[in-house]
Amino acid sequence: MKKILIVEDDLLQVLFLKRAMKFLGHEIIGSATRGARAIELADEFQPDIILMDIKLGGKLNGIETAAQILKKIDCFIIYITGNTNETLIHQANQTQPSTILPKPITTQDIKNVIDSHLGGLE
Repeated sequence: MKKILIVEDDLLQVLFLKRAMKFLGHEIIGSATRGARAIELADEFQPDIILMDIKLGGKLNGIETAAQILKKIDCFIIYITGNTNETLIHQANQTQPSTILPKPITTQDIKNVIDSHLGGLE
């Protein structure tokens, strides 16, 4: 079971991601709609995986948020985005290790990423 933090400002997407992660047997440790809150939750709960939307409301986007989190903890970032702008994708790739999933995503998409990069459930 992996500890999952969801960082997404679309509440319908948050509900989908929570259901998908529970279905796959993972523990949701929290969710945030803004980067600053995501950093606080990551510090407190030390997630194994963060499902991160690239575009967030507030001062920090998902890439900036991930970069700050990765300075403090070792976790796997799965970016989820509806924006496939080449510049954003390049910036996201600078926060390795990362995977970028274009919206819309399915439960199977997330499962495939977790299984291939992290060996699924442990």
